Amino acid sequence: MNTIGSTRYVKNQNLGFTIPYTLNGDERNYVPDFIARIDDGNGPGDLLGANGRAGRHRSSPVA
Repeated sequence: MNTIGSTRYVKNQNLGFTIPYTLNGDERNYVPDFIARIDDGNGPGDLLGANGRAGRHRSSPVA
């Protein structure tokens, strides 16, 4: 079983970080409110984008 070794996060304010994706043939960019990197000790870690607003729905990529 893997446990999370460290988590780092930052608010995506004025950073310009986007996640490109395609929806119904249209190219779009998802702009997450927060960017997090989770290191479980098995490689470079996972990079996550998250929307911090409860109840607000935006188009987002599906992995």
